[in-house]
Amino acid sequence: MTIAFNNVFKLFLLFPFILFANAYSSEKAYVYCYSPLDDRWEWLTDSNSNYVTADGEWKTKQIGTYLLKFFQITSQNSDEIESFRNQCITKYGKSYKFVQPTTDSSFDFHWKPFALSDQQIVNGRIEVRVFRFLGGRAFNHFCKITLPYSPDQRRYLSIPKINQLIGNRSCS
Repeated sequence: MTIAFNNVFKLFLLFPFILFANAYSSEKAYVYCYSPLDDRWEWLTDSNSNYVTADGEWKTKQIGTYLLKFFQITSQNSDEIESFRNQCITKYGKSYKFVQPTTDSSFDFHWKPFALSDQQIVNGRIEVRVFRFLGGRAFNHFCKITLPYSPDQRRYLSIPKINQLIGNRSCS
């Protein structure tokens, strides 16, 4: 009986620490700068040539039949994104105004955007995926969509706006 009580007591004492650790654990994403004009990207590095990273969490959201993977920054503050954007423009020129995250410094060739929240996605080159079944086997079908690079040059996209833009494209 005392062993069970001791275990429950220890769990009760450790529980807040477990919650605290999970609440504040985050992942890192490397930041790169993208130019739709040149269809090129460059790593964002600091003055010591170290890769610039952002803290946050990789998330996936279903939009219709598509899946969108994005990196939600921990701060959920547009100032951090604007800082990255300004650094990109200063370092590489005005056309490198889109900032993008990636999982590591080797670039994984998947275009994912930053996000401030599940509903506010940072504009950039975005790849959505649709999963299809063929002959009883599932396979990934990639649909690369560049959003929106339209005259209004929106900086942030809502999920309904992304859904509308996806609706205007076809993945075959």
